[in-house]
Amino acid sequence: LIKELTSTSNLKLLIEKSPLPREDFYNELIASTPKDSQTLFIFPEIFYAQKFGEGAEQFHSGLNETKKAEVWESVRTGSTKTIFGTRASLFLPFENLSLIVVDYEHNENYNEKRQPNYNAVEAAEKLAKIWNIPLIIISSTPRVETWHKCQMSPLNGVKCQILDDNEKIMPITILDMADERRKGNFSVFAEKTTERIAANLAQDKQILLFINRKGESSATLCTDCGEVFKCEKCNGILTLHEENLLKCHKCKIQIEIPDNCYKCDSINLKSIGSGTEKIEKEISKIFSKAHVLRLDQETIAARKLDEKTLNKADILIATQIIDKPLDLPRLKLSIALTPDFLLNMPDFRATERVFQILTHIRHLTQNGEMIIQTFLSEHKLFKNLQENRMEDFYEDELAARKMLNLPPFN
Repeated sequence: LIKELTSTSNLKLLIEKSPLPREDFYNELIASTPKDSQTLFIFPEIFYAQKFGEGAEQFHSGLNETKKAEVWESVRTGSTKTIFGTRASLFLPFENLSLIVVDYEHNENYNEKRQPNYNAVEAAEKLAKIWNIPLIIISSTPRVETWHKCQMSPLNGVKCQILDDNEKIMPITILDMADERRKGNFSVFAEKTTERIAANLAQDKQILLFINRKGESSATLCTDCGEVFKCEKCNGILTLHEENLLKCHKCKIQIEIPDNCYKCDSINLKSIGSGTEKIEKEISKIFSKAHVLRLDQETIAARKLDEKTLNKADILIATQIIDKPLDLPRLKLSIALTPDFLLNMPDFRATERVFQILTHIRHLTQNGEMIIQTFLSEHKLFKNLQENRMEDFYEDELAARKMLNLPPFN
């Protein structure tokens, strides 16, 4: 496989259906390149580059200007042979580049949102063409556009290799929360979910609770006129936090909860939905002896994302910040708490993003089990995940996008 990937100068897509042993694979790739040449490994965030590039030369925004200048010069002169970096490393002055590897290709952080705007994966394709060298793209859930390129390979020279290991695919249980409500269970957790958490805690296994929202609840609204409290600056929904503050996670502004509705002056205000803080309260009541650790932007800002600290926790409550290559050997049960909100985001890539994050969580939970609590139990996405039908997901998504004239068709 290594020989095939590094033999010819075109784009190769490597899809992993079970986690790839990264360090060994990278070392084999480096060993397969010409002795005096340079190899570039690109990652979506600093965390990835630091984790996989330990002991090697790195280039990212976490370095000071002096160190950046040193790396720049060493790459220009050819003394540095291997670089682990983020998207900015594409613009280093390489002396003799022979291979580019873009890992975790599906990650949205490959999009540069500042000027000049660019997508690092597309820029890497262009750089590979300039140098006439192989480009290897690795992902467990590639972007729909990349999958489409793979299917159209006779036209564009893309080669696709799927690494499949069905023995390691863990079971997924889909729980219909509408049924729970009909049974009189209005808790955040389904009855079976609570049972599985208790069983895993009894065996000293770790549990992950994935939820999309930070804070105490998803929104605050007026029950008389239906008005939802929004940010004056960006018009985004304000999230209620435990300290009785409404916060905008985009603009970083916060206000105290008003006494009445600013539209109809009613005092009948209600908080709806569940955030990480509320889930933390609920799970701590049920399992008071468990060590619970909440992971969202609020808490990560105060502590480093350290794997040793994460592994000490019995229950992890996390937002999409968990979408990183973490090593959690004790994690044997993952629970997605109503990912329906993500599916209903006003973004044509919403379904693709849910597929990616849930597949990643599935990979984190090695030799364990996964539960998805949803009000959309018949949604095709969940069925495809449960039955491990990756190809069916992409076929459905491409058909929908073609009908609506969306990328990659327009």
